[in-house]
Amino acid sequence: TMYKFICFSIFFFLISFALSAQEIINDATLNYSVSVESTNDSSKNKLFEGSSYKLYLKANISRSELKTTIGSESTIYDGKEKKGVILKEYSNQKLMILMSESNWIDKNSSSHDLNFNVEDKIFTVNGFQCKKATATSSKMEQITVFYSPSIVISNSNYNNCFSKLNGLPVKYERRLTDGTIYVYLLDNINYDIVSSNKFDFPKSGYRVMSYDDVKKIEKERNK
Repeated sequence: TMYKFICFSIFFFLISFALSAQEIINDATLNYSVSVESTNDSSKNKLFEGSSYKLYLKANISRSELKTTIGSESTIYDGKEKKGVILKEYSNQKLMILMSESNWIDKNSSSHDLNFNVEDKIFTVNGFQCKKATATSSKMEQITVFYSPSIVISNSNYNNCFSKLNGLPVKYERRLTDGTIYVYLLDNINYDIVSSNKFDFPKSGYRVMSYDDVKKIEKERNK
């Protein structure tokens, strides 16, 4: 009937408008400040004073950089080539860990494809209109995210924790089982084009190991 046709047309228009209103990030740098709250270890608080987390995005490639008072750790992953590296720089020691696609999946296995419970209420966080979502990882970490539904990162593999979250994480918290809470807060988005060199794997200056070898060493230490 004409009435059903009109209703369907209005519904289709509203859906199309909602989708077109979403900003899609393909090429940008996201700058987060990092802090930590600990109920039993105040040294962690000092360790993360002035810490930062940067996320560089370009199509299917991502690079994350966490910098603290004692060093830095970066992760580069190429979703097209299905390979990546972890770069650790602590106490003048530089280590590059090579990752395959299966290694990348294993690295993120505890928080892969989390199913979030989303609240209807709208929160304002650092100027962004956000929804609140919560989930629990397989390691029993409690994850709380305030995300902006109006902004979406095109590369859903940049962080497997948020692959099912339809929006940009503006603030997120990870509560570990020991009570420690890591807090990431988006300070700003830089829309300047990210140089492709930012995603190059270092060719020298690092001790190179495979992801599997590092896991074996860690397993032996934890025995």
